[in-house]
Amino acid sequence: MISKIPFCEYKAIDALNGNGLKHFMRSPSHYLHNKENPKPPTPAMEFGTLCHSVCLEYDKAVNQYYTLDEFTEWDRCLNKDGSTSKKPKGTEYYTNWLAGQAEKGLGKELVDQDDWNTAVKIRKAVQAHPVANKLLAMGGKVEHTIQWTHPTGVLMKGRPDKYIPDYHADYGLVVDLKTTDNASVRSFARTIANFRYDISVANYCEGLEILTEKPYRVCFIAVERDAPHVVMVYHMRDDDMALAKHEIYGQCVKFKNCLETGIFGGYDEPENNEIEVPAWAFGE
Repeated sequence: MISKIPFCEYKAIDALNGNGLKHFMRSPSHYLHNKENPKPPTPAMEFGTLCHSVCLEYDKAVNQYYTLDEFTEWDRCLNKDGSTSKKPKGTEYYTNWLAGQAEKGLGKELVDQDDWNTAVKIRKAVQAHPVANKLLAMGGKVEHTIQWTHPTGVLMKGRPDKYIPDYHADYGLVVDLKTTDNASVRSFARTIANFRYDISVANYCEGLEILTEKPYRVCFIAVERDAPHVVMVYHMRDDDMALAKHEIYGQCVKFKNCLETGIFGGYDEPENNEIEVPAWAFGE
């Protein structure tokens, strides 16, 4: 099933997704603990979400977020006798102004003004990149929820940034936008490995292939968080995609067994419970 639903509804769907897979790959216990005790998003994650919204659905972002440009109001935050206040946020003017801003932003999410400005600059940088801009301008589905049954019988879900069903006559394309510290080829390749982005996008592709009966490939748009917000576009190799899908299959087999037995254990134990100290620990 493919649908356009709010993110809160997506989160409520009881199915395995790319993030859950990555916790499960550490150990079933870690997956279960994270599911029952989800951590709040970090500032970096919240900024990434903001950038996704601004870059992919700008009109929606304008209606979803609001900011407080407090610094433009400092000169008006005076004491009752008209003198300059050393604590402008404690003045009556600021209290009234803040209440008015909150009313204007009713139903919206407050974000830092600098974060919003940076997200807009990132959007402009992506638009200035000819390939990235073309991908985001092409027709497709943005932030659509997909639900399917894996060949192992495990219920799965995903929410790709964007997918373009008619990108090519022979295949569709999943476009994954990532903010990063370093978008250079060597650094971003390590980032993919460290955060297992390959698992996430392979999961999207597998779901879309099952639902649409058409193969999919992956394209990353990597944009640096800091100025000058360099943008790079990378296509994921077919061999790496195949390896990621193979890993997902093995984890789904293991996950189904955990569901059936009700046992979500810890790490796999080595043969004979022996542990080998790595050679580098001994020097020469």
